[in-house]
Amino acid sequence: MDGGSRLGTFIRDEIALIICGVLALLSMFLVPPSEDYLDYIDYPMLCILFCLMATVAGMAECGLFKNISARLLSDAASIRKLCLILVALPFFASMAITNDVSLITFVPLAIVTLYSAGRKDLVIPVLVLQTIAANLGSFMTPIGSPHNLFVYSKYDPPILDFTMVVLPYVVVGATVMFLASAIFCKGDSMHEGVEIPKTTDHHILVSMVILFVLSVASVASLVPFWIPLICTVTAILILKPVLLTKVDYSLLLTFVFLFIFTGNVVRIEEVSTVLGGLMDSQPLLTPVFASQFISNVPAAVMLSGFTTDWQSLLVGVGTGGFGTPIASMASLITFRLYVREKEHDVRRFMTVFLIGNVVMLVLLIAVSYLV
Repeated sequence: MDGGSRLGTFIRDEIALIICGVLALLSMFLVPPSEDYLDYIDYPMLCILFCLMATVAGMAECGLFKNISARLLSDAASIRKLCLILVALPFFASMAITNDVSLITFVPLAIVTLYSAGRKDLVIPVLVLQTIAANLGSFMTPIGSPHNLFVYSKYDPPILDFTMVVLPYVVVGATVMFLASAIFCKGDSMHEGVEIPKTTDHHILVSMVILFVLSVASVASLVPFWIPLICTVTAILILKPVLLTKVDYSLLLTFVFLFIFTGNVVRIEEVSTVLGGLMDSQPLLTPVFASQFISNVPAAVMLSGFTTDWQSLLVGVGTGGFGTPIASMASLITFRLYVREKEHDVRRFMTVFLIGNVVMLVLLIAVSYLV
């Protein structure tokens, strides 16, 4: 492969990294680098993301996902049922373990399962639906996503009030999502008698599962983030050091660039002034709009200083997670996991992603006017 081909492949595979890097660089001209940049980075999130990717890679190396996918293939009566299961898993799981963790866990499972079923054509639609499902499910609970947790912690609303505010959006969005899954995921009955492959390296597998649970516990703030980080790195170095090469460091760097960009945007006085005025006149649409460019987590943090209307802010950043690929950081996880596959089509993925997310964005905005 010549230099031009390698460069083209790099640009195609690392488009999210490149875009976020360019945005971060441009923002540096408006806010010169300083020690304040160190405060931009969400270090606990990056550490936990590293742990989750490493442990999921370890479970995959031991054949866990192939084993589960074979069981799904064996139990599912049709492609439609299989796809509904694959979409339902991140939807319900994200309510408890966040959208990020759900996608790290179930996107690799979906890829392996659909390849095993001989339905590579459904990989992109199902991954997009899984991303929508994770963002919708995480909308439902205070611990489902970082922006939900932030709003819940800052305004401290009664849990019943919180649930009733988001419930109509989740119900309508999930109904459309599952209907889309049933409509677009068609196929003949699954083959019977699928051979269930056995898992290997059971001591490593058990260790990875324990470390994965420990990382999830950190997401729920049950343990400090440095505990799973130290345990994960130590265990992998002892058991299987090659797993450290399986971590998607490009994704971690993408998040660093995104943190720099959003941190600089918040510090631009003119931008803050404009956003403050918009929150007075459009308290729901403003976070929707802001999320498309700086993602919904920093949008929630930034805009919370301009409003006491937690309901509109909560719905706005939740709805704003749909739309552009950076509207929700969880979407970048799906994209990166997909492009690591040898047979990937970035253009088709982005087309399907934008169509699905824009439709959901418009739908949820419409719901806001009805409720």
